[in-house]
Amino acid sequence: MEIKKYLKYPKIYRFNHKEANIDWAKPYWVSEKLDGTSTQISKQGYKLFLGKRSSNIELTSGGMYLEFCRWVAGNYNKLQKIIPEGYILFGELTKGQGIGKTGKFKSIGRIKYEKKFPFMLFDIFNFKEEKWLEPDDIIYKTISINLKAIGAEAIPHSKLEGIDKFKKIKENLSKTKSQYGDLILEGVVIKQYSPRITLKLKNESEFKPHKTKSPQIISVVKDVITPERIDKIKRKINYKSIKQIGELGGMVIKDALEEEEDYLRDQGWKQFKKQFHKVAFEIIKAEIL
Repeated sequence: MEIKKYLKYPKIYRFNHKEANIDWAKPYWVSEKLDGTSTQISKQGYKLFLGKRSSNIELTSGGMYLEFCRWVAGNYNKLQKIIPEGYILFGELTKGQGIGKTGKFKSIGRIKYEKKFPFMLFDIFNFKEEKWLEPDDIIYKTISINLKAIGAEAIPHSKLEGIDKFKKIKENLSKTKSQYGDLILEGVVIKQYSPRITLKLKNESEFKPHKTKSPQIISVVKDVITPERIDKIKRKINYKSIKQIGELGGMVIKDALEEEEDYLRDQGWKQFKKQFHKVAFEIIKAEIL
């Protein structure tokens, strides 16, 4: 398989989703769900490639990814040795983040974690073997140890078996503390590797969907209306003329809403539905004109 510079992380289904088919007779992994933004680092040759949840980012990127990029730049040579050829590391970012009007850093997400890291490893994919590494894999464990040595974190995973153990986690979710501060955790992530499926169970009693403010809407829309998604639909409809802008825009938005349903729901999708369509069309027009 060709090593790609960017790989979109597989869809994480809500626990009660119709596709949430966990085989409770097989082992599964449970980890804390963090309130941040996802990032990734892949290695191809001697070069590292960085990404966010929807596309590549440059090493010089600012905004909410400033601390992540600074950390990679400051540890570039070490990361080249830590990450094997053809591997991609997925992590959560809770530190540093966007710069506000005062020039000071604003927090990512709603939860103010006491312990923050520029990269928090939660998954590893081997492109060459087309394989996800389980957290007890020796390569996964080695990478985790080496990342911690340069200021990053590896989110702990618990290997469990049987539905009764998970029922206990679910029952205690509303009073379980985060590993990264004296606060209730946002939820848990459940992963099974054969076949691969990832679910999330959120602490809905404590954390409601975001109330997204107008300046944040553009950022949310840009996260899902990406150049890659626009190009995909252009190829699908054989786009050749500006006369097809209506068809293109409609299909891009439909594709985004279907694939990013959970993310948009978490961002308070219903409250800015009309604005979403307007901003999305502006982004699409700017991309093709």
